[in-house]
Amino acid sequence: MSRILNYLPQGWNQQLLMSRIREQPMFSDVQQVPDNYLLHFLASSKVLTFMPGEVALHENEYGRNICFILEGRFTVSSTGPEDVSCCNGACSQCLASG
Repeated sequence: MSRILNYLPQGWNQQLLMSRIREQPMFSDVQQVPDNYLLHFLASSKVLTFMPGEVALHENEYGRNICFILEGRFTVSSTGPEDVSCCNGACSQCLASG
């Protein structure tokens, strides 16, 4: 777990990280996702840093990771049914587990 804590944004600690992840609906219920499970999940995660313009995952590419954006912005884009590009939203640092 200390490996993850060393790379968190300035001012972050384990308690803040846990509370921010608990804000996500799939992790919000302590009965379904106990603290010890969440701590194991975080301890087995790694911090990834992306540079501007770097691609994390291509459209239609299979991925098994879950990413939490800790700092910065991430642009998400996709091509719709009419081959029209859509964007919503660039990430400098995220936590990935998978």
